[in-house]
Amino acid sequence: MAVGIDGMLVNVQLSIKRSLNIKKVFIYKFDNFYYEGHSTEKKINQIFSDSKDYDETDLIGQVDLIFIDGAHTKSYVESDTNKALRMLSPQGVIVWHDYKLDAPDVFHYLNELSRTIEMVHIKDTDMVIYRKQSI
Repeated sequence: MAVGIDGMLVNVQLSIKRSLNIKKVFIYKFDNFYYEGHSTEKKINQIFSDSKDYDETDLIGQVDLIFIDGAHTKSYVESDTNKALRMLSPQGVIVWHDYKLDAPDVFHYLNELSRTIEMVHIKDTDMVIYRKQSI
């Protein structure tokens, strides 16, 4: 299972579609999604929600890959990270985007976080990775 936290959007890919507890859902009109028409389409449940309002309770300990790329304010990065850490499976991985000086809240928050968990900056990118098991 994979989750992408996008500040304003939360995309959840589930191996089995199911109903999740969401406080607030926003309706967006898109012409199509990249996975439409593919065999994996029936395995994807895409959820649109402000990530701060999203209730991750149903996914605690179940998500293998979480990609965080969204709002660049400290409050969102911290909220998204805390939710991601709770949702992460025992072998799970979190990837953060925008680890750069141009996104100072992201940059400084991840530097602070790296004092408490082992994280790796991916060379020549603006991404940082954390694996629940040692990298």
